[in-house]
Amino acid sequence: MQLKGFSYISFCSSTIQLPSDWRENALASVVLCYKREPLSNGRLCYLAQFECNSETHSDYQLHLPGGKIDLEDASPFHAAQRELKEEAGLSIPEDNFIYLGSVHPSKGRPGLVYVFAADCTGHQSLKPETDGTLGEALSYRSWVSPDKLLTSSNPVVFYAYLKHLQSLDKSILNRIECVPLM
Repeated sequence: MQLKGFSYISFCSSTIQLPSDWRENALASVVLCYKREPLSNGRLCYLAQFECNSETHSDYQLHLPGGKIDLEDASPFHAAQRELKEEAGLSIPEDNFIYLGSVHPSKGRPGLVYVFAADCTGHQSLKPETDGTLGEALSYRSWVSPDKLLTSSNPVVFYAYLKHLQSLDKSILNRIECVPLM
Protein backbone atom coordinates (compact mmCIF):
# COMPACT_ATOMS: atom_id res chain seq x y z
CA MET A 1 0.00 0.00 0.00
CA GLN A 2 1.38 3.44 -0.90
CA LEU A 3 0.69 6.29 1.49
CA LYS A 4 -0.45 9.58 -0.01
CA GLY A 5 2.38 12.07 -0.28
CA PHE A 6 5.17 9.49 -0.26
CA SER A 7 7.30 8.10 -3.02
CA TYR A 8 9.26 4.88 -2.88
CA ILE A 9 12.80 4.31 -4.00
CA SER A 10 13.99 0.74 -4.35
CA PHE A 11 17.64 -0.30 -4.14
CA CYS A 12 19.91 -2.65 -2.26
CA SER A 13 17.20 -5.32 -2.06
CA SER A 14 15.19 -3.00 0.18
CA THR A 15 12.87 -0.07 -0.17
CA ILE A 16 13.05 3.22 1.66
CA GLN A 17 10.09 5.50 1.94
CA LEU A 18 10.66 9.18 1.25
CA PRO A 19 8.14 11.95 1.79
CA SER A 20 7.18 13.63 -1.49
CA ASP A 21 8.75 16.85 -0.18
CA TRP A 22 12.08 15.17 0.72
CA ARG A 23 14.04 17.75 -1.30
CA GLU A 24 12.85 20.54 1.00
CA ASN A 25 14.35 18.78 4.04
CA ALA A 26 17.36 17.14 2.37
CA LEU A 27 20.72 18.55 3.28
CA ALA A 28 23.19 15.94 2.09
CA SER A 29 24.03 12.29 1.59
CA VAL A 30 27.09 10.55 3.02
CA VAL A 31 28.59 7.10 2.51
CA LEU A 32 30.36 4.97 5.10
CA CYS A 33 32.65 2.91 2.85
CA TYR A 34 34.08 -0.27 4.27
CA LYS A 35 36.12 -3.24 3.13
CA ARG A 36 37.32 -6.45 4.66
CA GLU A 37 41.09 -6.74 4.90
CA PRO A 38 42.28 -10.26 4.01
CA LEU A 39 45.64 -9.68 5.72
CA SER A 40 43.97 -8.87 9.04
CA ASN A 41 41.61 -11.85 9.34
CA GLY A 42 38.79 -10.09 7.52
CA ARG A 43 38.62 -7.11 9.90
CA LEU A 44 36.74 -4.09 8.65
CA CYS A 45 38.42 -0.83 7.75
CA TYR A 46 36.69 2.37 6.71
CA LEU A 47 37.33 5.10 4.18
CA ALA A 48 37.87 8.40 5.96
CA GLN A 49 37.98 11.72 4.22
CA PHE A 50 40.19 14.32 5.84
CA GLU A 51 39.09 17.86 5.04
CA CYS A 52 40.95 20.96 6.10
CA ASN A 53 39.47 24.12 7.50
CA SER A 54 38.72 26.20 4.39
CA GLU A 55 39.72 29.42 6.13
CA THR A 56 43.04 28.38 7.66
CA HIS A 57 43.93 25.45 5.33
CA SER A 58 44.93 23.48 8.41
CA ASP A 59 43.29 21.44 11.14
CA TYR A 60 42.22 18.43 9.07
CA GLN A 61 39.00 16.87 10.33
CA LEU A 62 37.73 13.36 9.66
CA HIS A 63 34.53 13.14 7.60
CA LEU A 64 32.80 10.64 5.34
CA PRO A 65 32.62 10.99 1.56
CA GLY A 66 29.42 12.84 0.74
CA GLY A 67 27.88 16.18 0.07
CA LYS A 68 24.94 18.29 -0.94
CA ILE A 69 22.08 16.72 -2.84
CA ASP A 70 21.96 18.44 -6.24
CA LEU A 71 18.80 19.16 -8.22
CA GLU A 72 19.96 16.63 -10.84
CA ASP A 73 20.06 13.83 -8.24
CA ALA A 74 16.95 11.64 -8.44
CA SER A 75 17.24 10.67 -4.76
CA PRO A 76 19.56 10.82 -1.73
CA PHE A 77 20.97 7.46 -2.86
CA HIS A 78 21.92 8.85 -6.27
CA ALA A 79 23.58 11.82 -4.56
CA ALA A 80 25.57 9.45 -2.34
CA GLN A 81 26.66 7.38 -5.34
CA ARG A 82 27.70 10.53 -7.26
CA GLU A 83 29.57 12.02 -4.29
CA LEU A 84 31.44 8.75 -3.72
CA LYS A 85 32.65 8.82 -7.32
CA GLU A 86 33.53 12.54 -7.16
CA GLU A 87 35.34 12.46 -3.84
CA ALA A 88 36.86 8.99 -3.69
CA GLY A 89 36.91 7.82 -7.30
CA LEU A 90 34.82 4.78 -6.38
CA SER A 91 32.12 3.39 -8.66
CA ILE A 92 30.30 0.94 -6.45
CA PRO A 93 27.40 -1.19 -7.74
CA GLU A 94 23.96 -0.41 -6.32
CA ASP A 95 23.72 -3.87 -4.71
CA ASN A 96 26.72 -3.05 -2.49
CA PHE A 97 24.88 -0.19 -0.74
CA ILE A 98 22.65 -0.33 2.29
CA TYR A 99 20.56 2.52 3.66
CA LEU A 100 21.43 3.19 7.31
CA GLY A 101 18.98 6.01 8.04
CA SER A 102 18.83 9.77 8.19
CA VAL A 103 19.93 12.15 10.89
CA HIS A 104 19.74 15.86 11.75
CA PRO A 105 23.41 16.87 11.93
CA SER A 106 22.90 19.71 14.41
CA LYS A 107 20.25 21.72 16.20
CA GLY A 108 21.18 24.94 14.47
CA ARG A 109 21.14 23.58 10.94
CA PRO A 110 17.84 22.40 9.50
CA GLY A 111 17.71 19.44 7.18
CA LEU A 112 18.47 15.76 7.05
CA VAL A 113 21.63 13.92 6.13
CA TYR A 114 20.88 10.57 4.46
CA VAL A 115 23.41 7.92 5.49
CA PHE A 116 24.44 4.88 3.44
CA ALA A 117 27.07 2.18 3.79
CA ALA A 118 28.87 0.67 0.79
CA ASP A 119 30.90 -2.53 0.69
CA CYS A 120 34.00 -1.58 -1.29
CA THR A 121 35.84 -4.88 -0.85
CA GLY A 122 37.66 -5.66 -4.09
CA HIS A 123 36.95 -2.28 -5.70
CA GLN A 124 39.84 -0.03 -6.64
CA SER A 125 39.65 3.71 -6.22
CA LEU A 126 40.22 5.65 -9.41
CA LYS A 127 41.18 9.28 -9.65
CA PRO A 128 38.45 11.30 -7.88
CA GLU A 129 36.28 13.41 -10.19
CA THR A 130 36.23 16.45 -7.93
CA ASP A 131 33.66 19.16 -8.40
CA GLY A 132 36.35 21.84 -8.27
CA THR A 133 35.61 23.16 -4.79
CA LEU A 134 38.55 24.15 -2.62
CA GLY A 135 37.40 21.78 0.11
CA GLU A 136 37.65 18.78 -2.19
CA ALA A 137 40.93 19.97 -3.67
CA LEU A 138 42.53 20.19 -0.22
CA SER A 139 41.10 16.94 1.13
CA TYR A 140 42.58 13.46 1.11
CA ARG A 141 41.30 9.97 1.82
CA SER A 142 42.70 7.04 3.76
CA TRP A 143 41.50 3.62 4.90
CA VAL A 144 41.39 3.65 8.70
CA SER A 145 40.54 1.34 11.60
CA PRO A 146 37.26 1.72 13.51
CA ASP A 147 39.26 3.25 16.39
CA LYS A 148 40.55 6.02 14.12
CA LEU A 149 37.09 6.55 12.61
CA LEU A 150 35.69 7.21 16.07
CA THR A 151 38.15 10.04 16.72
CA SER A 152 35.98 12.24 14.51
CA SER A 153 34.07 15.03 16.21
CA ASN A 154 31.44 14.80 13.46
CA PRO A 155 28.23 13.25 14.91
CA VAL A 156 27.22 11.92 11.47
CA VAL A 157 30.37 9.74 11.39
CA PHE A 158 29.53 8.30 14.80
CA TYR A 159 25.89 7.71 13.81
CA ALA A 160 26.93 5.99 10.57
CA TYR A 161 29.38 3.71 12.36
CA LEU A 162 26.87 2.63 15.02
CA LYS A 163 24.13 2.04 12.43
CA HIS A 164 26.57 0.00 10.33
CA LEU A 165 27.46 -2.14 13.35
CA GLN A 166 23.77 -2.62 13.99
CA SER A 167 23.22 -3.70 10.37
CA LEU A 168 25.92 -6.36 10.82
CA ASP A 169 24.64 -7.54 14.19
CA LYS A 170 21.12 -6.46 15.21
CA SER A 171 21.86 -7.02 18.90
CA ILE A 172 25.01 -4.85 19.01
CA LEU A 173 23.29 -1.74 20.38
CA ASN A 174 21.89 -3.75 23.28
CA ARG A 175 25.45 -4.60 24.32
CA ILE A 176 26.89 -1.07 24.24
CA GLU A 177 27.19 0.30 27.74
CA CYS A 178 26.08 3.89 28.14
CA VAL A 179 28.21 5.84 30.58
CA PRO A 180 26.98 9.25 31.75
CA LEU A 181 29.29 12.16 31.02
CA MET A 182 30.74 13.79 34.12
